[in-house]
Amino acid sequence: MKTLFKLNLATCIAFAGGVALFLSSIFFQFNIFEVVIHVIKNIKYLEIDGIIIPLLFVIMGIIIDFRRASVRKQKLFLIKNIRLETLKATMRTVQSVIGHSMNTLILYKMESEESEALSEESLQDIETLIYKTTEELTALANVEDVSEKEMGHGLYGVDMALKESQ
Repeated sequence: MKTLFKLNLATCIAFAGGVALFLSSIFFQFNIFEVVIHVIKNIKYLEIDGIIIPLLFVIMGIIIDFRRASVRKQKLFLIKNIRLETLKATMRTVQSVIGHSMNTLILYKMESEESEALSEESLQDIETLIYKTTEELTALANVEDVSEKEMGHGLYGVDMALKESQ
């Protein structure tokens, strides 16, 4: 019901004004139509009839433009939110897939530590890689605003430099 009023605000205001006029004509013996007819008759004498009609067209145009701008803004907001939710769902899926791979890599790292197959420096590099990858995927899964940057060859991705500074 609240959205109905929000979407049709001008209609609701006009309806309330109409009800107020109707009730005032009943309770106060006030006839709005006589006032309107009197004003219309006097417009001719005041010589402003040439201004009123173009002014009404301008007012209608302004109202229509504001309404169209509002609808356009709502559509852009909806599209942005849909894109954001799609990105979040995709990143959660990627996070899950990469998480499984990272767990396997950790097992290989542990096995390598036991057999001393890799140097201590290589093991530290693996540890750093796992940590950084997990951190970046978590940041992408929790993104609230998407800023893109060109990654090369006409491909675009999420601007991670912006996300790291937040």
